[in-house]
Formats: sequence, structure tokens, C-alpha cells
Amino acid sequence: MRRRFYITFLAIMSVIVFLPYLAHAQATKTVKIGVISAQSGPIAFMGTSVLRGSETAIKNINEKGTLGKGPGGILVGNQRYKLEIANYDDAGDPAKSVAGMRRLSEMYKLPVVLGPFGTPQVWAAQE
Repeated sequence: MRRRFYITFLAIMSVIVFLPYLAHAQATKTVKIGVISAQSGPIAFMGTSVLRGSETAIKNINEKGTLGKGPGGILVGNQRYKLEIANYDDAGDPAKSVAGMRRLSEMYKLPVVLGPFGTPQVWAAQE
């Protein structure tokens, strides 16, 4: 009788202790973030740096969370999301920046688009 009680007690405690880990192991959803930057053309050095910086930030958030301590991804309500980047190369051309903004925001329905970078590109994409 006593042995049965201990086995039942250990089984219940195991479920209680490991339940948060099982919940975390569930599949997380993914959110894409757009980045418009020049990967070619006269300002490719700047656009490449922007893309690499964005990729590094997304990697850190996906691994360590937004505060750098907890589980990875961002927490919205009770759901955890991983981030991905959708990149568009505008080659430093304002017309391509407009096309990239339309493609990422309207066609792919991305909630956040970073860029374009450069005054003429930003002015063109604002319209």
C-alpha cells in the first residue's frame, strides 16, 4: 500500500515538474519581418551591413528571447513566435524600393518592414 502511494506520488510530481518543458517543446509559430536594403549597386556595403545586423538580431532573439535570458522568440499573449527575415534587394534605386515595399507589405502581408535605407529611397517608398 505504501509503495503504491509513493509510485503514484512520484508519477504525479514528474508530470508537474516536466509539464512546462513539454509545453515549451511544442511547435512555435513563425512571423516574417521584411528588410529592404541594397545588396547590389553603389551602396551595397551599407545594405549588406543592415541585412547582416538584422540577421544577427533575429538569431539572438530566436535563441535567447527579447531579454536575453529566457526561451527564444517573442511572446505575444501566451504564444511564442520565432522570427524570420524576408529580404528584398533594392540596389539603392528608389523605384525598386517602392516595388519592394509593395511586394513585402501588400503581396506577402508582412506586419513589419525595415527599410529602405537612404533618403531618396525612403521618400519614394513613403508615397
